[in-house]
Amino acid sequence: IENKMQCKLCLKDKKLLKKSHIIPDFMYQELYDDKHKIIKFSPKNPDKFSQLPTGEYDSNILCESCDNGIIGKLEDYASKVLYGGNFPIQEQPKFTSYRNPQGIEYTFVENMRYTDFKLFLLSILWRSSISNREFFENISLGSYEEELRLMILKKDAKDIEDFPCIILTMRNDVDWTKGVHVKPVCKKESLGNRYSFVISGTVYMFYTPIYYGPKELRDFYITKTNETKILHTPEGQGEEYLKTMFGFTN
Repeated sequence: IENKMQCKLCLKDKKLLKKSHIIPDFMYQELYDDKHKIIKFSPKNPDKFSQLPTGEYDSNILCESCDNGIIGKLEDYASKVLYGGNFPIQEQPKFTSYRNPQGIEYTFVENMRYTDFKLFLLSILWRSSISNREFFENISLGSYEEELRLMILKKDAKDIEDFPCIILTMRNDVDWTKGVHVKPVCKKESLGNRYSFVISGTVYMFYTPIYYGPKELRDFYITKTNETKILHTPEGQGEEYLKTMFGFTN
């Protein structure tokens, strides 16, 4: 008799997968060693490390059609955007580097599909919340977990200030951050929560339920005109920023 359990996305009783990635494998591609293992370490004890054969994943949370179909399609699109892939000419994202009058450097991305890319990002946040893995113990969306589930299931990315994500890269400033794999963190504030992930030298900051951060960053999340700006840490400040955000110690 085939054992069936409730899929956490479609809520139907189905056979669930033994391995569903919480953070997709392609985002770890620069962390793997020559044997396709991730080097995982604690910043507080850098001499002690462990090797993972693959990224963070959980079992019995998603059915195949939700994992490979709904979420897999979002991942496929995001992978091509972030790491290069074949697009028809009219769908090809365009990346341009800028420095604004205040000296802030960023990468301006044009022709990035609002719904697909935003829901891809939110799928990481949502999966982290439903996961039982200790690595994601700081990520708990409460009532917003159901709201994100419906957004992903119905392909509804809502308005630009609903659950936005600001992307900040440290890769140009601190090369070693490409190899950092550390627990995501949550900062609770009166207006909502900010969940921060660092994945291969890039920080993803999610605001729930709406954006409440500095007004200077209001135009740094993806818009319905299919544009976004990826913020760069100021030169020489990336390492200090990372230590502050994630509680690193020397």
